[in-house]
Parts: sequence; C-alpha cells; structure tokens
Amino acid sequence: MRVSVADSIEQLQALENDWEELYGDAVNANIFLSFDWIFTWLKHYSFNVSHVRIFCVWDDSQLVAVLPLYKKTSRFSIEYWFIGTGEPEACEVCSEYQDILCKTGLEARVVNVFSELFKNERNILGLRLPNVRENALLKALLGKLPARFMIEQRACGQRFFIPTKNGIAATKLTQKSRRYLNVFNRLPQAMVTEPQSETEVIESFDTLTALHNARWQKRLATTIFENAHFNRFHRDLIIKLFRQERLSMMIIKVEERDIAAIYCMQSGNDMVYYQSGHDDSFRPNISAGNLSHFFQASKAANKHFDSYDLLASKSADSYKSKLVECQEPIYSISFYRSRFLRFLANFTLRIERLTSHTS
Repeated sequence: MRVSVADSIEQLQALENDWEELYGDAVNANIFLSFDWIFTWLKHYSFNVSHVRIFCVWDDSQLVAVLPLYKKTSRFSIEYWFIGTGEPEACEVCSEYQDILCKTGLEARVVNVFSELFKNERNILGLRLPNVRENALLKALLGKLPARFMIEQRACGQRFFIPTKNGIAATKLTQKSRRYLNVFNRLPQAMVTEPQSETEVIESFDTLTALHNARWQKRLATTIFENAHFNRFHRDLIIKLFRQERLSMMIIKVEERDIAAIYCMQSGNDMVYYQSGHDDSFRPNISAGNLSHFFQASKAANKHFDSYDLLASKSADSYKSKLVECQEPIYSISFYRSRFLRFLANFTLRIERLTSHTS
C-alpha cells in the first residue's frame, strides 16, 4: 500500500470517481464521508480553510482508504480538523461520524498504515475529531500511537437510531404514530409528496426552510437556515444528492397546505434524518413532526436499510430517546504529539472562540 496526499480542491475533484467507487465498497460508508459532502463543504466553507491534506491509501491503482483533513485559517490554530467540522457555530453543518473511509476487508491494514503515518508525519501536530462512533477505525488507531502522543477522549453524546431491516411495526415510533396516522388519513386531501425534479427539490427545501424558520423564530433571533453559508451549502448539496438518488425529502400536505417537511439522506445502508420543520398551529393535532419521522422510517424499512438514524444529541434524554429503541455513545477525540502541544491547542482554541464571540 502507498499513501498520497491531495492538498487542493482541484486535486480532490480529480479523486471523485475513485472516491465514489471506494464509498460503494466501504465498510463504514456514511454521508459525512461521501465525496459530495466533503467537496461541497470545502467549496462553501473555504473561508475557514488555510490548507487541505487529504490522505489517500492506494492498493496498486485502487483507492482503498481516505482521511480528509484541513487546517483552519485562524492564526491561532495549530491542529488539523476533519473536513466538514470546525466551522463557526453560527453556520455549522454538524457533520458526524468522522472516520477513515475504508474498503471492506482492509481495516486492519489501513489502521496500520495510518498509525505509521501519524508517527512520522511531523506536519500534523494535532488532530481534533468532535464526533466519533464507538466502532470507528480512528478509535482503533489511538491504541497504536506511541506513549508520547497525548490523547483526549470523552463521551459527548448519544447516537439515536431505529433498526429497520426487519420492519418497524413493533417500534416505539410506530406505536406513537398510530393514532395520529388514523387522524391524518381521515383528513381531506391529506398526502405525502416527494420531489420528482431538481426544481421541485429546491421548492421543497424552501418549504422546509419556511416551516423551520416560522417555528424557531418564536424562540431565536435567527435560525440556522438564515445563515448564507449554511443555506448555500445545502442548496448545492441536495441537488447532488438528488442526482445520486441519496436524497429523501418529504412534504406533508392537507388540502394543499404545507404542514410539515423533513430532510433525510441515504447514508451507506442507513437513512439519516437531518432537519425538519412543521406547523404547530395546524388543527386537528396530527403530531406532524412525529409523522414525518414515521414516514421516513417506513421508507427505510421498505428499502431494507439497516436503520433510521436520528444522529447524535448531547443529552441521553433528548426527545429522540422517546422515538427509538437504540442508542450508542459518541466520542470527542483529539490527540497531539506532546503534552505542550495539547496545552497550546486547547489554549488557542479558547482564544479563537473568544475572538469570534467578540468580533
């Protein structure tokens, strides 16, 4: 195996076909490791990036693993971040499940390659990973690093998901939805629609944005969808997902009135929930948010996906816990080449956050 490094968005773009082939064969494919997510984030958040280092592992001419990293533009930053993370909180896209994208069957060899890489790659003084699963290859990598590396690992939340491969008839979500579904089905012209063209994708996104903003503006001065970087990122991404048949966006309507919208993505062999909005004022109460999840989970079951994934929340008592059967811990991980570098990185991150809050 050999390692190459792509250090520009142009070099990343040249990897698209190889990356997509790897994604289709990967043991840990998820939407946040997909080419489209990584490329689109770099395109729209380039203001946050000083330089890119995308490590590519090749077996002969085949791309078998990728680890996409970048360094921030902040003059205080000394560490690398996973591409898709580390942007300002006001516009963050909340990329999750950071890991080495790896071809099935090569996990042990790839972990060994990266352990040697980090031992010898002097340019990487530190690495920060805010959202890592229990079974991540990056977690396995930690145990292979020399004792001089300072490793910080802490539980930072819970992933919530519903297994769907064998159907969802007996799930909490179905039980909670049954009464509301009966009410919904008796309403005049009640329907669930999905976009059938790129124009309809954008129209559905606009509906989602309007419903989300109307609900959250009662509590917040601004909402995430009002941020220009966040909005442009998703408008670009959803078209790419639609073309790849990885987008699942639904609108719930009653008599042509938009009651709810939900934005999900096919992520490997899972359906991932990303964002939603619904009209709290609609009567009778059909718990439109609950039904949105039910319709998407039903679709995941019909397609024999492994799970309907509601992603992570910091609290184990999140509303998501009332809808799902399964949880697993999520970790925040960082490691540095020395104790001093760990101190310096944590100190400079605090300065960076203080500067962003006061600017």
